[in-house]
Amino acid sequence: MERMRKGEEDLTTVAKVSKETGVSAGVIRKALKDASVKPDMVKAGCSYYSRARVDSIVRKLKKT
Repeated sequence: MERMRKGEEDLTTVAKVSKETGVSAGVIRKALKDASVKPDMVKAGCSYYSRARVDSIVRKLKKT
């Protein structure tokens, strides 16, 4: 298994956040798109986002 380089540890995928929070991946992806959030890194076709950025979007989703 490939490990992320230093400085990339705080990157996560929508699927991982979805599993952790119980919010569907589609809802998270739509919220990220609506907020014009671009992935911080794309590797092998998988988009990685800053955990802080995704967590702030999820918190807003949970309030509604």
